Amino acid sequence: MVVSGIATTSSEAKITITRVADRPGISATLFGRVADANIVVDMIVQNMSQDGSTDISFTVPRTDYARCAGHSCVPWRKRSGRAR
Repeated sequence: MVVSGIATTSSEAKITITRVADRPGISATLFGRVADANIVVDMIVQNMSQDGSTDISFTVPRTDYARCAGHSCVPWRKRSGRAR
């Protein structure tokens, strides 16, 4: 496989939640809260589980970053976010 190009955008922000319990329903709870806040998610990446936990990263519009990274959407304490 050869990578022939990439695309970037400055209008989105990435949020990463680390060490999320890897059990059914956790992602549904997370993205349900994001949806309830009327925030659109563009991309989602979930890592392989290790020791019963996983990391979830997703992108949202940059204008919604602060609202989404707040406790109402992302209730887990260990999180990191980066607007790119």
